[in-house]
Amino acid sequence: IKTSGDKPKRQIVLYLSGVGSESDFNGNFAGAAPLLQAYGTAVASKIRDAYAFIAQNFEVGDEICIFGGAYTARKLSGLIDRIGLLEREQLGDFFKIWSALANGQHPAIPSGTCQTRIKCVGVWDTVDAVYKFPLTPIRDTLGITDPSLPASIDIALHALSLQENRDRFLPTLWEMPKGGWRDNQVWFPGSHCDVGGGYEKHDLSDLALFWMVGEIKSFINIDTSFIEKIAQPQPDPWGAAQPGNGYAELVGDLKRFIQPQTRLQGGAIKPGMVFHESILYAPTTLTRPQHMLTLDTLKQAFGTSWKPTIAPLNEFEQYCKDKWGKQSKHKTNRNVRITVFFRALFTECFDFCAYSMVFSKRFPRVSPSRVYQIYFLRYQGQEQDMGCTVPFMVVMS
Repeated sequence: IKTSGDKPKRQIVLYLSGVGSESDFNGNFAGAAPLLQAYGTAVASKIRDAYAFIAQNFEVGDEICIFGGAYTARKLSGLIDRIGLLEREQLGDFFKIWSALANGQHPAIPSGTCQTRIKCVGVWDTVDAVYKFPLTPIRDTLGITDPSLPASIDIALHALSLQENRDRFLPTLWEMPKGGWRDNQVWFPGSHCDVGGGYEKHDLSDLALFWMVGEIKSFINIDTSFIEKIAQPQPDPWGAAQPGNGYAELVGDLKRFIQPQTRLQGGAIKPGMVFHESILYAPTTLTRPQHMLTLDTLKQAFGTSWKPTIAPLNEFEQYCKDKWGKQSKHKTNRNVRITVFFRALFTECFDFCAYSMVFSKRFPRVSPSRVYQIYFLRYQGQEQDMGCTVPFMVVMS
């Protein structure tokens, strides 16, 4: 995201990295020992930080765009829709309002609060719920119904994973208005980490990224040359990469808590939904086929006469498809392999340690200017990658 537009038009960008030392929805510090008993305790402070940033910087006429970590982005947009943007001098009331919402109350909103529209919310594969120990789902926090699409959002974009196969990772689709926006929720080949990013080989992640960039580049000034440079070097043919198998990648006792379930079995995928063109090129013979969907599986489920509704490629996607495999031949460091096993740390099941680290110290080829946060689970004497949140970004222009 560039800091200026074409007209010229200034763009104020906030980037929030993965979780660190956060507090929960009631403001309680989630410190080292019980650190992030749930992903939900981690994102609460991110939502508050992002809201405060927008409220402090917003001027009438600004356009607000929110992208990234799906749960955080959707809760933030729902919060803005519900209470508006407080004036700068009213921000002292914010935590009182937040606490009331978190406890199911109806807070008094100060007069003068700005009721603004949100230009765009773009997210990657929102999962069904986040969890607190012991696997209690946290849904509809802050009085914001998770599937609801706030009326104040002009453009809603949702890239969905066709081949995620863990029951705790069922997607939360937006409930779209009748007759509108159906093609703004699109199913892509791959697992949750394929679509949202997380694998070292990121052919499938690129498909979802290029789609998102192409959908927003008309109103956000994006450095598309940079996007091209970080594409997967020497990729498989367009759309033909093997997907990750999220359930097969689980380690040890995590399979006691997470069961295999395709999104077809979970009822998330229905015949009339919209699919990305790349599913027509996706392999139907998989290297790890256990508990995995393919296009053939869908045809068997929906009937031989069923044909998927395909979203047409946008201009940038078509451009990237034409150049597929012709981008940089050099190995990039966009991703270090991070497998998201589960969005919870089972503090009473495992002896774990959490670390926040600069990747350049452990991975010298990664740019030292970029700081990543990752959690490691100490399991049976070994450190296993526990997970990394999808980056979250707010753009104001």
